[in-house]
Parts: sequence; structure tokens; C-alpha cells
Amino acid sequence: PLPPYSFTTVEAKLLKPREVERARQLLQLPEQASLRQVKAAYHRLARQFHPDLDPGDASAQARFDEVHKAYQTLVDCCLSQLEGNGNGSVVDEVRVCSFAPADVREAFLVVINRSGTA
Repeated sequence: PLPPYSFTTVEAKLLKPREVERARQLLQLPEQASLRQVKAAYHRLARQFHPDLDPGDASAQARFDEVHKAYQTLVDCCLSQLEGNGNGSVVDEVRVCSFAPADVREAFLVVINRSGTA
């Protein structure tokens, strides 16, 4: 038999306040929102701009990708705030994150993704 294995990927991201502001405006969110609100806004816009709904539109995929990137930016920003407050790996989806330019500082995020063993 083969030995067990696992895969771990490390991703480094630079979080910029200007990108967070652009993402917040694209998802039509206020300066303070919870992870749950971010997800709801993303799902609403993803349904609206999904490329399968408008197969003849060449720019549909680009709009959908832009919404997804905005969602990922805000989730990363929110997780960095929540985890930075001593919550460890437990993330509360109803706690409010601030996307105000004064509260978002340029940050270097390291994301570690682990897959299970086989």
C-alpha cells in the first residue's frame, strides 16, 4: 500500500485599502458589514451576472470574475480582522468587519490551505 499523504499550499496576498474599497463598492456594501452580509451580496450579484444566464454576452464571464475577486478580497480583509482579534481559527460570521479606509491598512496575508490525507 501507498503511504498516507497530504497537500498543503501556502498563498501570500497583499491586501491594499484601495482594492478593499473598490470591492466594497462593487458588492454594494456599507463600510461595516459581517461575513454573512458579504456572502449574501456576493450570491446576489453572482446570480445576476452568472455567464450561463447570458451565453451570448462575451463580457459576462469578466463581470462574474470581477464580482468573485471582490468577494474574495472582502473575505480576506474580514478574516484578517476577525482572526487578528484573538479568535484563533473560530470565525463568527455575524461579527462586523470594517471596510472603512481608516480601518483597512495595507497588510500581507498568508493563507495556508490543507487537504486531508488519503
